[in-house]
Amino acid sequence: MAFAFCHYSITTKIRLKLTPLYSAVDCGLRVVDGIGLLNRIQGASDIVVLMYHGVLRRKYSPIMGQAVDREGFARQIQYLKQRCRIVHPDEINDGYSKLSRCAERSVLLTFDDGFANNATLVRPILEDMNVPALFFVCTRHLERGQYLWFAHARALFSLWPTRVKLLGRMFELSSSSARQWAFREFKQLARQLTVDEVYRALSAYPVEEFVSPQIIEDELRGMTKDDLVAIAKTDLIVIGAHTCNHPFLTRCSKAQLEAEIAFAKLKLEQICGRSVTYFAYPDGDYNSAVASTVTKAGFRTAFAVHVRDSAAAGMAIPRAGIYRSGTGILAAKLCGVLN
Repeated sequence: MAFAFCHYSITTKIRLKLTPLYSAVDCGLRVVDGIGLLNRIQGASDIVVLMYHGVLRRKYSPIMGQAVDREGFARQIQYLKQRCRIVHPDEINDGYSKLSRCAERSVLLTFDDGFANNATLVRPILEDMNVPALFFVCTRHLERGQYLWFAHARALFSLWPTRVKLLGRMFELSSSSARQWAFREFKQLARQLTVDEVYRALSAYPVEEFVSPQIIEDELRGMTKDDLVAIAKTDLIVIGAHTCNHPFLTRCSKAQLEAEIAFAKLKLEQICGRSVTYFAYPDGDYNSAVASTVTKAGFRTAFAVHVRDSAAAGMAIPRAGIYRSGTGILAAKLCGVLN
């Protein structure tokens, strides 16, 4: 099953075609922001929690995952420093409602999943600019050669040259639209299964057989234990938990739920030598039962994407996702125009 490494996928070509549209929208919003119209739409007294994932060395990813590039990320952080007060995660624990009443807009930076690029690219920028952040880490890919299922699947459906057979289905990869459809369909099927079943299915297509070492390093690999130890020695970046295997938590049994949440907390605390009190729901997937399990495990604060269950709202702080470079769309999200 050995194939030549593919460095440039069909999906990347489509993404390049969409870039002018995205750039035009971002440019338009920068103009609107520059004349102060965005701030008039919504007051500047709210706290905004931003959600990042990976940050890349280059602007265009050869796999399906979207990300901010390194230079674009640095510009966004500089923009935030000029316009907002970037708060330390511990200020959230001290009082979320207190921050919401500040005259100046407060922003908290969060990063999901724990990819290696958070340590190699994000951390140096944050430290150079003296900006605090919260890293949510999945423990599975702390081990070399282990990858999170959705990252593995994105790479597979982007780079595998022919059809893929997974979960009893044959997925055609004959065009960019077919590849995108296949990934969406696979993710829907994955919701119906245990995360262990999903990982077993993907094991038929080992990452190292079709992804180049450079792409693995830049986009798929997780942080190492040494990375976490080094980060834990600083006060600027705080480590939070993001489960062990990144499952859909509302689909987990009670035992699986407790294991994914409690064991992730324990393992991170053992590595970091610090208490881990922050949690983020993978894929923003939670309900009151999940939130209750997170609370019982000893987490003080939990983050979602959207508030889906009013009964769990106290343990589901909403966040605005930042998936591309540029400051126009970032400004719109800060003001609540986009989510």
